[in-house]
Amino acid sequence: MGTDEAAAPAGPGSAAYETCKAGLEGLAAALFLPASEHEHFATTYCDYGAKTGLYDENDSTWADLQPTLSQPSYLKLIDQVCVRFGNNFFSKFPDPVRKELSVEINSAEWGRRYCTAYFTGEYFSVNGTEESDVAQFAKDHLSLFTPVVVAGYMRYYQPALRMSRDQYRQVVEGAVNDAVKKGILTSLPESPFVTIDQPRMQALLLRALKKEYRNS
Repeated sequence: MGTDEAAAPAGPGSAAYETCKAGLEGLAAALFLPASEHEHFATTYCDYGAKTGLYDENDSTWADLQPTLSQPSYLKLIDQVCVRFGNNFFSKFPDPVRKELSVEINSAEWGRRYCTAYFTGEYFSVNGTEESDVAQFAKDHLSLFTPVVVAGYMRYYQPALRMSRDQYRQVVEGAVNDAVKKGILTSLPESPFVTIDQPRMQALLLRALKKEYRNS
């Protein structure tokens, strides 16, 4: 909210409201909701904000609105949508991958983190269209998707590797983080949001395993 305590509340038609609406329509697109649902999704959230004094006439940019829009009291309004997105995202993976993913985070919490991350940047068109820059979002928040990659490689664990499952997980996590830095793992604008240069990734993981053997 703006710093002037005397500023009037900003309702529909104000710069703050329209910015909120554009941003939330962008989130609707990032959640891959049907286009016919984008406006309703955004107006429900922004109308509540207007009624509760979320923003005033001094607020006009997304940066003005981000701190409050991302508060739990407001995020709860879209919680069901975020959770459903997380559940749908996890459901696309084989059972062994989902089981490994659940070691670190469940699908509902992952969906909430996805939505919360959206409010850390400006991933929508500033001209008020409902286009969403999912590609940039995925690039900025690769850490949301790296657990999926780790879970995928955990399927290859076997006792014959002569290390514990926890040791193997640590090696894989380190290799995946290194892969991000080296450009081996990069973002995609759609699910599963990441792509992997498999030959380079396999070579990187093999080197990491050999290093672990030498140090153990």
